[in-house]
Amino acid sequence: MSYFQSLHHIVLRTKRSEQTLPLEDKQFYAFIWSILKNKQCHLYRINGMRDHLHLFVGIHSTVALAELVKVLKTSTNKWLKQHGYDFTSWGIKYAALSYSWKDKDRIINYIRNQREHHKKIDSQEEYRAFIEEMGLTLDNRDIE
Repeated sequence: MSYFQSLHHIVLRTKRSEQTLPLEDKQFYAFIWSILKNKQCHLYRINGMRDHLHLFVGIHSTVALAELVKVLKTSTNKWLKQHGYDFTSWGIKYAALSYSWKDKDRIINYIRNQREHHKKIDSQEEYRAFIEEMGLTLDNRDIE
């Protein structure tokens, strides 16, 4: 038996930070969950704001992170448009940070409390901090 664990906090932003995501539509989240289940991935938590989405996902050993994000962005783009939402597209880039099992509850709580969190910090500042946590430098064109 092989042992594998790949936990990722993924952040997807809308193009130009447009406020177009349907946060109240439970079918939207259920659709994302179905994509992940189909890929044998485990969704621990999903939440977001009108311009970005947070997912905490356990990725199956046979799934590449980049391919999973591509499928998520392509499928949800089509779903949003088919369901009449004024959605242009996702931003070209995304952010994904890997975590250990011991960080799981902290990340789940962080994602769960997005609305409270964004009363203190706007989404661009949050994204910048997320990129810096990865030890990377944010290209400002990615948040325009």
